[in-house]
Amino acid sequence: MIFVLLLLWVGMAQAAPNDHIRVILDDSQSMRKQDPERLAVAATLLLYDLASPSLSTDDESFAVYTFGRSWTKAWPGGPPDQPAPIVPTRVGTRHDLVDELAKVTWDSPWTYFSPGLEAAVSDLEDTPGGLDDRRVIVVVTDGL
Repeated sequence: MIFVLLLLWVGMAQAAPNDHIRVILDDSQSMRKQDPERLAVAATLLLYDLASPSLSTDDESFAVYTFGRSWTKAWPGGPPDQPAPIVPTRVGTRHDLVDELAKVTWDSPWTYFSPGLEAAVSDLEDTPGGLDDRRVIVVVTDGL
């Protein structure tokens, strides 16, 4: 009987999986026409709000990447390989995220997804955690 109770206690003591969410936010110039109401920013904030009950410890994270205004069209070499700029939010406050997202403008000249995706994947690979942790990348875009 004591052995069974001990096994139950050890099973309950295991840590719940942590959440690590990365958002690639399209800040390209096409968003000026396609999203003048800035619904992409609102969607990013909504995603944070939906995830925030889970983002309760320092072991969890939420970060936003944008395309970056300094990137130029690189043909035929393809998209640039420098890392995407990041809107810094690691289990910060909602107010901090709102302030950072307010600074995002629709000024990136090109829609280069790959550098942002590569940076997010690299960031998630470097994020400590267990095999059960959830690592998610969400792309918020007009698709143009």
